[in-house]
Formats: sequence, structure tokens, C-alpha cells
Amino acid sequence: MTDEDAFEALLGDVREYVKMTDGTVEEDIGPEIQDGKEIRGFRVGRAGYVYDVLGSANADYFLLRFGFNLLENLRNSGVDNPKKALTGDETEMETLVLNLMREISHPSVEVGVETTDDGVFAAFTVERKLFVDDPSFGVRDFEEAVRAVVAQGDRGIKHLQLALDMGGGPEPDGSTEGDRGFM
Repeated sequence: MTDEDAFEALLGDVREYVKMTDGTVEEDIGPEIQDGKEIRGFRVGRAGYVYDVLGSANADYFLLRFGFNLLENLRNSGVDNPKKALTGDETEMETLVLNLMREISHPSVEVGVETTDDGVFAAFTVERKLFVDDPSFGVRDFEEAVRAVVAQGDRGIKHLQLALDMGGGPEPDGSTEGDRGFM
């Protein structure tokens, strides 16, 4: 097998893991170039959440990634200018980001925060590396990774909803509204 053939086989394995863990591949991603590597993968929906699984024939691992775009979520919630709504006291913004990091940081995941060019908090990601080509890696490892990433992402969303008074609490019928998706 060539590296590309091996990568295709691993991508097929990950698709099977998605199916076995009640996920649905919603769309293919890529190919796109990131850091000089061709990245491919797919967006997965599961239990109202969305996450990405990305990989490259030139990498030693796949990346499981959950993201939340605060600016887009605010825009979708009817805030006309979300960037302006978040601009204000710089100390408040730093405190919001620091508290978010404390809330979602966990040894089993990596966390990233994105800001706009002028320093306004825009989004966060929760990621975990998947070493799918390791012979001991299996569906249990995949499930554990998905649960860890989604759980920490959900904690982050709930923290932001409370901190920014965005709602997201239960509706009268018991359901919850809000972004459970990806950036």
C-alpha cells in the first residue's frame, strides 16, 4: 500500500467507527491545504452535536475537533453586530476567556481560542488526536474521544450562555435551543 492507500483505509475505518457509535457523516471536508498538508475528513452529527474528524496521509494521527463560533451564534440569535456587542471592557473579555479556559480545560483534550484582529473573543475549539493506525486503537477509543471532546465543548457552550446571558436554558417543553454545531 502507498501512504495514500493506507490513509484511505484508515479514513474508511473512522467512517465505520462513526456508524458504530451512532454518528452520521453529514458532509465530506476537503481536500484543503493546512500547514502544507492536504487535509481531508468529514463532519459528523450525533445526538444534536456536530464534530469534525480530519486527517492527512502526511500526518501520524487524525484530529477530532468540536468548535463553537460565538460571533456566528450571536448573529444567528438576532444580535445585529455581535462583535460590537462583545467589545467593551478589555478586562471583562480577558476574564470571560480565562474562565472559559478553566471550564473546558481537561487533560484528555486540547483547547484553542480564536479572537478577531482587534482582540474580540470569537470562537473556541476542543480537540483530541486519534492514532487510528495503532493496532490497539478501536471503536472504544473512538467513542471515548468523541465523548471527551463533545462534553468539554458542551461545557464551554453552557458557560458562555450563562456568562453572556444568552439563554440556552430549557424551553417550556423541556427541549433546549442553541448551537450544538460546529464553527
